[in-house]
Amino acid sequence: MVVRFYSSVAPETTLSSGITNASTSITVGSVTGFPANTPYTLALDYEGAIEELVQVNAAAGTTLTVARGVDGTGAAAHNAGARVRHVSSARDFADSRSHENSANGVHGLSPSEDLVGTEKVQTLSNKTFVNATGSLRNITVNNTGGTPLAIVGDGVNDTDSALTVQPSSILPATVRILNNGQIRTINTTTIDASNTSYRFRAVKSGGADIFAVLSGGSVNTTLSNGAANGFSVLASPDDVTRQAFNSLSNVGALRAAIYTNGTMDLNCSTPSANILDLKMAASQTAAPFRILDNANNLVASFDNTGALTAPGVTTTNLTVTGTANLPAITATGASVLTAATGWAISTVSAVKKAGIASVSISMQRTGPNIPAGDDGNIPDSDLGTLIGAWQPNAAIPTMTNQATNGTLTGCVRVDSDNVARLVTWVPLTNVTTGVVIRFHLTYITA
Repeated sequence: MVVRFYSSVAPETTLSSGITNASTSITVGSVTGFPANTPYTLALDYEGAIEELVQVNAAAGTTLTVARGVDGTGAAAHNAGARVRHVSSARDFADSRSHENSANGVHGLSPSEDLVGTEKVQTLSNKTFVNATGSLRNITVNNTGGTPLAIVGDGVNDTDSALTVQPSSILPATVRILNNGQIRTINTTTIDASNTSYRFRAVKSGGADIFAVLSGGSVNTTLSNGAANGFSVLASPDDVTRQAFNSLSNVGALRAAIYTNGTMDLNCSTPSANILDLKMAASQTAAPFRILDNANNLVASFDNTGALTAPGVTTTNLTVTGTANLPAITATGASVLTAATGWAISTVSAVKKAGIASVSISMQRTGPNIPAGDDGNIPDSDLGTLIGAWQPNAAIPTMTNQATNGTLTGCVRVDSDNVARLVTWVPLTNVTTGVVIRFHLTYITA
């Protein structure tokens, strides 16, 4: 149905020039007050014997493009000065009546039935929307009587979306639930650029995360006090050797696996990398690694100093396969000794085997001269500190060893604080800047 436009403030005007009965363009004296939009209706030779109704379909100033002889009137020639008036006609009234009486229209309902208004607050029941292409805004679906909201697929197109969440008509979907039960969450490109953006979140009523999947692939589970295990994989009763957890390379090669029977595989692909590191806390007191039997009895452990404890192992039940000798451990330089102020390490060569360390050290005096005192001896001078695994056993008394620069001699003492000190030098002789002294230590390690 064509929508026509009307005006209540259009004064009468006249034709500026004559027209024939076939003219489709007319020029009027004024369009003041005429409707701003087309189409609208004009009467030519208004109230005259040859009054004709025309429909204005376009306007350019006072020149109007018209359809002639509308609504049952006949097209005729009209002279310049003929009266022109904006009017309504029979079709304006007949259109609405025809619509109301149509059996196929909105108003073709029984007298007892209510119309659905666009603004009126109404309750609708027993309505079926078939292939609805419109939109529902800000709706609440109430589940009553135990009948849930159901989205039913056609049983054929399993990968079609049963439910789609889309931020706007011009943006892609962010959530899709497919007819086959698959759920997809799709972030925008901008959000996915950050590995810490959320893809999925399960949160408590206060907003704290319970479970989250991030754009970078991270999966986080947050446990509350008193909660049970955060993530559990239960073995099926007929197969307890399945992989409960595995990590694969980008080509599918197994890197790590924990099986449902408690066994574990670690497959290293980098020969120069450590396969397993156990890092202790800054003040670790408990053993970082223990082996227990089925009754939780200790079988073996490495304590916080690296010492191996095996309560049930004696020389009679200890079996060593291959070479029985323990391999020697070697180290050099600052990994063995840290030089004290005024001294620099020239060389350090250390070997440790079966708990016995043999360390040869050469150091140069970089600080000022160390003068001999009134008694002829120099004051004790810190040379450096033995580090970590190269420290002597704390139960060993203070060690004193000879030191020399090739011509002169003195003594180096290692105290309980693991510091090596030059404590004597040739009487009445200074330790001069640039001198290089050498000494050797042999002791039991911690």
